[in-house]
Parts: sequence; structure tokens; C-alpha cells
Amino acid sequence: MRTWTSPYSGRTFTIHPEGRFAEPPATDHPTIAFHTHHRPLDQGENASTPLTEQEFCRPAVELVLGLRLRDCHRQLAVKRYGVRPLWLTEPAGDSWACALFRDDGLPTLTWQGGPRRLWDEAEAAYRWWTRQGEPPCHRFGLTITPRGRHIWFHKPGNILLTIPLTPLPPGR
Repeated sequence: MRTWTSPYSGRTFTIHPEGRFAEPPATDHPTIAFHTHHRPLDQGENASTPLTEQEFCRPAVELVLGLRLRDCHRQLAVKRYGVRPLWLTEPAGDSWACALFRDDGLPTLTWQGGPRRLWDEAEAAYRWWTRQGEPPCHRFGLTITPRGRHIWFHKPGNILLTIPLTPLPPGR
């Protein structure tokens, strides 16, 4: 079996021999003890969303976010005092977003800054996933050809993303 690690979340997905992604274990949820993003929230635009941690932090959603939010990394902090921050950062740019998931039943607070609206992109990717019927991971697959790695939805011809193959250095 092959694996694919999402650059978005760091979660490793197993790929079955026929190319379909396997549902990762529920306990396999990469978190960090603290965030490494040091932007003060008051420098961003704030809003709220009805999305909860339980809705947004599912493996299939993480897979979709990793496909739709290119060049974006997620950092999910450890929950403390009933709140868990999720940071989205653009490593090569100045864009960032933070969602503060809360256990108190109130809406999730969000902040974002920089030219790229990362939280808006994340919500758009989540809405795409819900419009598709909230498909589980096994509805997505990976095919590797000489042209690249093709990630598809439902069937191999329905390609969502192509990642070019990186040539090996000479002598390898």
C-alpha cells in the first residue's frame, strides 16, 4: 500500500491498491502544543462562522482542504479551557487565518490577514465538500502517471488536482 501525506495538515493517508484513499483512524489527528504563527489577531479582519470543530476537523474535510488550499499549512493546537485554535498559514507569503473553535456552543471566531483570504478559501472548500454530499475519504483516489500524481474524486477520470512529479537528481 502507498501513502500520501497532506502538506496542509501533515496527516498521512493510506492508499488502497486500487488507488482509493483509506479513512484514517479517528485518533490520528495531528496537533501542536502551541502555534508558530506570531501575528497579533488585532492585525486581522475578524468575523464568525457557525462551523464547529467537529464539522471542520474531520479526515475527509482535511483531505479536501489539502487539495483545494494549495500552498497552505494548518496548525491545530491542543484544546485548552474549552477552546482550540486552528491556524492557516501561507509559508511563502504574508497571509494567515485563525479560527477559534469553542465548546460553549457560541459561533467560532475567525481572523484573517494578508492578501490571500485563507479562511474564506477554507469555508469555500468546506461548502464544495458539503455540495458533493460530504463524501468520505474512500471516494477520493490517487493515480500516478509519467505526467504526475493525479488526485481524483469518485472515479479516476474526474481529476481534482495534478501534482507534477519531481525529477530525481542525477545519479539517483
